[in-house]
Amino acid sequence: MTELPRRADSLRSPGGFTLLEVMAALMILGILLTAVLYSFAQGIRAQARMQNVTIAALNASEKALETFTDLENRPGPGESDEFDLEPPYDFIHGTRAVEQNELIPNIQEISITLSWESGTGGRKGRRSPQPANASQSLEICFLQAQLPVP
Repeated sequence: MTELPRRADSLRSPGGFTLLEVMAALMILGILLTAVLYSFAQGIRAQARMQNVTIAALNASEKALETFTDLENRPGPGESDEFDLEPPYDFIHGTRAVEQNELIPNIQEISITLSWESGTGGRKGRRSPQPANASQSLEICFLQAQLPVP
């Protein structure tokens, strides 16, 4: 009986991946997914911070317009008043101060400061890299001339 020659392929192991190769691939995939999810979470945090800054800037502009138009209800020179924004933005607190310019008496310096604690804004329980008592603020200042009435 004649024996058929063996082929070289038949000496190799059957196709497929070893357990070690599968574990290495899963580890690499896990590291990549962790990095992607972390960057996604950072993007959401940055968006939330920018939303608070935008809300504060718009409300500061509104308060500045109110200060210009409502002369009877604004603080006098050397005085200040505090206010809170309406819900759902009631986590933002503000201060409006009016100072007389020392060099030019007909000019008043008006500053509006809005502040809020980081991690607020309806997103309770959110982890933040900043301490829990850290606050953020936005301040705008402008000058108003008091022209003498003839």
